[in-house]
Amino acid sequence: MKKHLAKILGLTVLSVVVLTGCGGAQPKAATTTPAPAPAPVTDTKTLTAVRTTAAPTLDGKSSEAFWASAPEMKLKLSNAGALQGGTGGKFDNGNTEVTMKATYDAENLYMLLQYQDPTDSMARGPWILESGKLVKKPYNELYEDKLAINWNINNSTQDFNDAGCTVTCHAATDKNGKTVTKHWTNAENELLDMWHWKYVRQNSLYGPDKPGLMHDQFMDSVKYDPADAAKAGGGRHSDPGDKEYIDNMTDDKSVPKLVFDGAALNGNPYVIIDGLDKTKPFTADYIKTMKEGDFIPGPIAKQITGDPADIKAKGKWENGVWTLEISRKLITTSAKDVQFDDLAKTYSFAVAAFDNSQIGHAYENLVHKLVFKR
Repeated sequence: MKKHLAKILGLTVLSVVVLTGCGGAQPKAATTTPAPAPAPVTDTKTLTAVRTTAAPTLDGKSSEAFWASAPEMKLKLSNAGALQGGTGGKFDNGNTEVTMKATYDAENLYMLLQYQDPTDSMARGPWILESGKLVKKPYNELYEDKLAINWNINNSTQDFNDAGCTVTCHAATDKNGKTVTKHWTNAENELLDMWHWKYVRQNSLYGPDKPGLMHDQFMDSVKYDPADAAKAGGGRHSDPGDKEYIDNMTDDKSVPKLVFDGAALNGNPYVIIDGLDKTKPFTADYIKTMKEGDFIPGPIAKQITGDPADIKAKGKWENGVWTLEISRKLITTSAKDVQFDDLAKTYSFAVAAFDNSQIGHAYENLVHKLVFKR
């Protein structure tokens, strides 16, 4: 096992990922293939999905030709770390720019997002050997990169289509009396569909080169109550189904539960994928095989199915830029999902991004519209 902390905590220079002839008896002038025209840019509030006959390969590379010509929408996110007392936040002074494109076919919506992030945050609360003892690192020190898209289901959430997620922000007090910001909608009939991509827990669920998932969640009007376990998450909930991960720790939380038995088959040594990686129980003798700074994964991710697993996604970080490709059926069977069942309609959404941050995220105080070009 080798150290990877330098890779996580080190900054990388930001850059933007940029997506002859035959001889014969009678020579002909050489020809060149013209470069593709730059993608048309829509206004900053409208994402236009164009029809395609081919699905993208979800690999986080944006190599398909149709992405180059799909209309491009750019948005700026800021204030990362302003929430929850300034924990997390990162990015470039809390700011990042996101480029979005969308295509669709008869069954699915496909989305491509690219955004600046100086660090590849591939650890989430790992166990690290420090001074001969295993230490569970806190989430405000080592956490994963994430991205969320919130959709207004049937335009049910009042004012969301104008103000975005800010209508769900509420000041609250946690169990220690500290003021925090929590999310819930403002009436019983108001629902948002939340697509929540979690790098460590979901990007490598089926292997390093295969699509993972975005966790399908929703938001309702349940108010945050730190004294009630059922309301500790406020209005944020997972779609009905199995939980997407568990913490890698024993019941008394004193030591890890499992360690790898061999290499991390999923490609990320900071997470154990249940059903993919080979593991063995942690024992005290295992520490004798570790060196100062070596680590054991913090989460055990689950290959969930059903309602909370109906959004496929794959992200790839390279040279300070995330490229994230997403696929979801236009129409699902879940009442907790936005349904793209009328291509003449517009669909309101808002975006947030997290850099090595559990809570503090970059956001914007406006909303965007998805439209389908037919």
